Amino acid sequence: MSFHTKSIERILSPVAQQDAGSGTEIPDLEFRVNVVKLAVENLIKRLTPCMADMIKEVDNRQEELTIQSHSALLLRGIEQVKRLTPILISSLKLHVNTHQNHLPGAAESQANRDFLLSEMSTEIHEIIRGLQLTETDSSELFDDDLAAMHMNKAAFDSRLQFVSDWISDSNCSVAMTAGEKALNQVLNSARNLANLNQTSSNSKAIIHLCDELNDYAQSLIHLRRSGHIASVIELHYNIDETILLMLFVLIYSFDPFLFPVGFNKTLSYAPGCPRTAESRESPLNLSKCSHMATRI
Repeated sequence: MSFHTKSIERILSPVAQQDAGSGTEIPDLEFRVNVVKLAVENLIKRLTPCMADMIKEVDNRQEELTIQSHSALLLRGIEQVKRLTPILISSLKLHVNTHQNHLPGAAESQANRDFLLSEMSTEIHEIIRGLQLTETDSSELFDDDLAAMHMNKAAFDSRLQFVSDWISDSNCSVAMTAGEKALNQVLNSARNLANLNQTSSNSKAIIHLCDELNDYAQSLIHLRRSGHIASVIELHYNIDETILLMLFVLIYSFDPFLFPVGFNKTLSYAPGCPRTAESRESPLNLSKCSHMATRI
C-alpha cells in the first residue's frame, strides 16, 4: 500500500497492517471500528510534532524576511497556531470519546471540533499567503490596512456556515455554542472591515446591520430557552435577511477581488449564507437586493 506523504504513512501504515486479510472472510465490524479508532489516535499523536515542525520552518523563514509587514504576518500566524494546537487536539479527543461512548454532548463536541478546525485552517492559509508574498507585494498588494482586511475577510467567510447551522438548529439552547462564537466573530470581522474602510458611505450601514443582527441573536437565544418555537421561526427570517443584506453591502463596499464571497451577476446566494424556506426556491436578484438596501 502506498501513501501520499510520509506523515500519512506513519499514521496509517500500522493500521493497514492490522487490517490486512484475505478479503474473503466476513468483515469484523467491531475490529474495523477499533482500526479507525487507532488511526485517529495515531493522527492525534502525530499532530503535535507535525505542527511543531511546521512552526519551526515558518519561524526560520520569517527571520530571513526583510519586509516588516510580511514578517509580522508570519509571527502572528505562528502564535495563533501555537495557541490553537492544544485546544484542537483536546477537541478531537473529546469528539472521539463522546461519539464512541454515546455520551451526552456529542453534537456540541462535533460543532466545537469543526469550529476549531476552521480556525486552524484560516490561520494556516494566512501563513501560506504570507510565505508567498514577494517584495512587490509590499507596495502594491500588502499594506497594514489591506492585510487586516484580508484577515477579517477570511474570518468572516469561514464563520458564516457555523452561523447558518446555529440559526437553523431549533434544538440549540446552550449558551456560547460554536455557532454563537462564530456569530460573534462574524460581527467583529464585519465591524473591523467597516472601520478599515471608513471612507465608504456604507461603513455606518455595516455597523448598523451588526448591531441589528446582534439584537436579533440575543432575542433568538432568549426565545429558544423560553420554548417559543413559533416566534423563533419568524425571527429566523429576520436574521437571514439581515445577514444577506450585510453581505450585499460588504460586497459593494469593497473591491470584488478582495471580497469574493461567491455572488454572480444575479447575486445568487453565497456558499454558507443562510436562506429561508421561501428563498431556497429561487436565487436573489439584483432588484430585490436594491430594494432591501433602502432599509438603511
